Amino acid sequence: MILYIITITFCSAAIIVLNYFVQMPVLDFPLWLNVLGVLVSIVAVIALDGLIAHICHKLQNRVNPFSRFFSVSKRQKNVLGALGAKRYKKFLPDLGALVKFPKKKIAQPGSKEYIGLYLAESASGEAGHWIGAAAGFLIIFMFPLKYYLCFGIPVAAVNFILCVLPALALRYNRYSLQVIYKGLERRENVRVLTSIPVDGIAPQISEQIF
Repeated sequence: MILYIITITFCSAAIIVLNYFVQMPVLDFPLWLNVLGVLVSIVAVIALDGLIAHICHKLQNRVNPFSRFFSVSKRQKNVLGALGAKRYKKFLPDLGALVKFPKKKIAQPGSKEYIGLYLAESASGEAGHWIGAAAGFLIIFMFPLKYYLCFGIPVAAVNFILCVLPALALRYNRYSLQVIYKGLERRENVRVLTSIPVDGIAPQISEQIF
């Protein structure tokens, strides 16, 4: 979270300075509007992202993490890893803690119910980040359109990057979660089958094969 705050602060200052030297002489607006416009845009986009995340979390039961969109193949995971998702995900804030479901560590790797909930949280979280990345450009319309290059576009671009990075990280992690879930599902199915008596005897299968 500290890294995110530093990034947002740095980008805010950079946009204000860039506007001072590039946009203010052209559009002839005061310094106070420059600072206020950037800060208001940042607060607005953060509030919008928060609202979208809240809605997606509430609707997570309607998300199918095994759908075509949310399913992740091994090839996709390798591509995301090559793009740096494995490295930079360590520096992303764990916003799951805000809804009492931290995602930095798998707390119950042997529980199918827990992994299923983890997958739903991951999928709804990714959906929220993608929607937030696109919806962030709506802040362009908060000010007269002549200022779109001063406030809207720069802030929305930063927001886009800060939304896409965790979306890709969640997708990278979900491949392993899907593998764990399917493994637990197979184990459960085997236990059900082996619990059916055959000639009065229920065959026992060693846990070691799993």
